[in-house]
Amino acid sequence: MLRLFDLYQQHLAAHAITTVGTRYLNHMPIPESASMEKYLTCYPQVGASFPQVLVNYGYRVVLPLDQNLNLVTISIAPAVPEKRGWANILLDLDFSVRRDEAIELFDQLEHIRRAKDQVYLDAMTDEMKQVLNAGSHL
Repeated sequence: MLRLFDLYQQHLAAHAITTVGTRYLNHMPIPESASMEKYLTCYPQVGASFPQVLVNYGYRVVLPLDQNLNLVTISIAPAVPEKRGWANILLDLDFSVRRDEAIELFDQLEHIRRAKDQVYLDAMTDEMKQVLNAGSHL
């Protein structure tokens, strides 16, 4: 793949890459009647005076990953359930790196991959990790 990218860059592409982005979509299963806060560390909340059952929802935050202003956008939305008795949450992790100077593409992709692993783990509780490891949602 690296050889193909080098050929592309030599003959067709712009001379410098200044922006790199990757997106990871993850299905996070939780028991149908469970509270999201038991399974996720990022989730939509409503005040105590409102009904605590969400019919539909959307959640989005943009956070800096480091001092270089690399960003991650974390979005959460409902997804189609895969098994009866389970809700499915879409955890969307969108990473972007922007520079004024040229970016070394594959170094930045590796940096994003490591950041993705950490953000993914930080977005879930130990209870969610147990569900995924046990495979009880399958």
